[in-house]
Amino acid sequence: MAICEHERAAAGNTPNPTDATAAAAADCKYLEALLIVVLPCFEGMVLRHCNLRLLQCRILLFRHLHSGHDKSLIRGILSLGGQLKQLMRSLENLLAASKWASALSAEDLQRARTAVVIRELQPGIYACRKGDPSNFWFGVIDGLLKAESLSETGKAVTFATLPSNSWFGEGSILKGEARKYDVIALRDSRVALMPAATFFWLLDTNIPFNRFILTQLNERLGQFMGAFEHDRLDEPEARVAHTIADMLHPQLYPNREGRIEISNEELGHLVGASRQRVNQALHALEKSGLIKVAYRVITVLDIEGLRTFGV
Repeated sequence: MAICEHERAAAGNTPNPTDATAAAAADCKYLEALLIVVLPCFEGMVLRHCNLRLLQCRILLFRHLHSGHDKSLIRGILSLGGQLKQLMRSLENLLAASKWASALSAEDLQRARTAVVIRELQPGIYACRKGDPSNFWFGVIDGLLKAESLSETGKAVTFATLPSNSWFGEGSILKGEARKYDVIALRDSRVALMPAATFFWLLDTNIPFNRFILTQLNERLGQFMGAFEHDRLDEPEARVAHTIADMLHPQLYPNREGRIEISNEELGHLVGASRQRVNQALHALEKSGLIKVAYRVITVLDIEGLRTFGV
């Protein structure tokens, strides 16, 4: 087999360019075979959402670490596939976390799901721009976005944080007006776009969906009023505390389970503070016993303490 020949060549003491080329070719062939093993790990997922380059690099790295141990390699690839499957969220995850979706009949849910379009956003890419027509209702499948407005002088005002499981944009659709703000991705994200026609069909035919939208609008109003107050009255520590608490709002961002994956830089964008200042605020909140901080992860220990911090 080519893989065995490659392994024997890799055992040589003096590699040369020819050997490297042959090894790369063997790796490519081996990778193709391994993908056949990996594919079942992604059952029910849309593979175009996977970063295949990252997968290839990890496969090749694993192979070099475990050369000569085919069974270990296969186990490692299957493990990697399982890990990626856990990390990759799908539209089904978003719908499962959405109260309005669980209230639909199977037929209506399938009709709504079929109408949804999925977009992938890189950091800095807009989900929608100020002035855009309100043609879609947005749901965040994975990632992190923020709603903001930029003044003519370049000053930005952040209105809301939009993590996974959140839906936004219903106000503009209901009023039939252009968007009043920009929504921008802070990290690699995927959003679900429900056409306005499907949104109004649900509104016209489904009472639980109506109740969800009414509650959503009411909670969003309360969030905006709180953010307005905190932005003007709070110290940075309190703004960080209230922003973290807002990201665990049970209606707007359900099923967060007290764990937020976010970097200090991303949190700084949301609260309008430098990464260093955010880091100081997080240490203060951790010292108060309200949160636990790890690399790119904040675990909330006392949600009520965060909501009332500095009040």
